[in-house]
Amino acid sequence: MFKKIIIKRFFVVFLLILPIFAISQDKLENYEKSNAQNNLKPISALNQIKWEKGGIYEGFSPKDEILEKRSQNTKHFRKDNGDFVAQIGGNYHYQDGNATWQDIDFTITKTNIQGFAYSNTTNTIKTYFPETAGNKGIAISDKSMDIKIWKNPELLIYDANKNILHKESSLNNSAKVKDNI
Repeated sequence: MFKKIIIKRFFVVFLLILPIFAISQDKLENYEKSNAQNNLKPISALNQIKWEKGGIYEGFSPKDEILEKRSQNTKHFRKDNGDFVAQIGGNYHYQDGNATWQDIDFTITKTNIQGFAYSNTTNTIKTYFPETAGNKGIAISDKSMDIKIWKNPELLIYDANKNILHKESSLNNSAKVKDNI
């Protein structure tokens, strides 16, 4: 019963996330050409929605951005009439190894960094994930610190009286990551 509920919830979340990946191939190709000319990383499916209707950059395209004005928290755009617009707010960019401001991207990709199978290094905070849950844990790092969490994780299900009804430990199971969702 418990597993059926989890599977149903996972399926509902999957259906909610699926539209993120239904993206116009033409828009993606145009953005990638623009980025290649400016030593920027190609746009991911996850970031493409920011440029579409309802996205935070709606009404602009990547070619409208004034790249030399980028900072961690700003994007500047040139409008068709010659006016300028600044989008100021959250973390939009991180600096890569060449000190170029790149768009933050939350996509987790396959890797072999520090012995981890998956990572996200396209952000101010870098995250690393093992292929198998268990004693390696998850690593999180930025310029000032490293954090290791979720080592030997376990799940405890209690009743109303705080009695343990069920216990799952990563040491007893070997859940493996297969692909990015």
